[in-house]
Amino acid sequence: MGNSLVSFQPRGDGNGLHVRDELGDNEFLVGTDADVSLEQASPDRFVVPVDAAVSFTAAEIHLPSSESVLVRDGTGEHRAELLDTPESFPRGDYFLEISGTTKSYLALQDVSFTGQHVEDGDQRLPRVRFDEPTTVTLGTRSLHDRPRATITVPDDPRDLATAVSYLGSSIKEWSCERSWPTIRGHPRLSSVARNSTSPTSSRNPIRA
Repeated sequence: MGNSLVSFQPRGDGNGLHVRDELGDNEFLVGTDADVSLEQASPDRFVVPVDAAVSFTAAEIHLPSSESVLVRDGTGEHRAELLDTPESFPRGDYFLEISGTTKSYLALQDVSFTGQHVEDGDQRLPRVRFDEPTTVTLGTRSLHDRPRATITVPDDPRDLATAVSYLGSSIKEWSCERSWPTIRGHPRLSSVARNSTSPTSSRNPIRA
């Protein structure tokens, strides 16, 4: 479930789901207290750009030690970071920003929860625990550090100039947030070939 940039798959040998950056060829595991049933969700649920999203229900979520977790309120403002000391958050709307293998966000609506790092063998894992089973939405954005596609144009200076105008089509956000590499995305490759036409289907950021 997902698209050519990111995908989500229920864990086959236990509770949780695999989150995969298809373009970057990386993945990480989101652990849960029970098996999950994934449903496609709208990326518009988030206040920041994500490439795909799914919803599932869980009472507890834990993440690999490689991931750091920031707590943001419903508007996206930073409120806290999950550390070793347990911290409780009152009922409200939140986004949990997960950074590491990919850039992911958990959208929480009208919930209260406790977050902390817990010991698991020789590691300390970020864990979020809700008061009851809760439906959450997980959105993920590919690190997008390599070209996703190629623009092929005729060997003509005007068409080459047109191709240059499409190099910004991978940008996902036009505010100052575009300074983050995963929001800019990697420009498309450009190539020259006979009997080709100028691009028409890609979004031209100059004309957008």
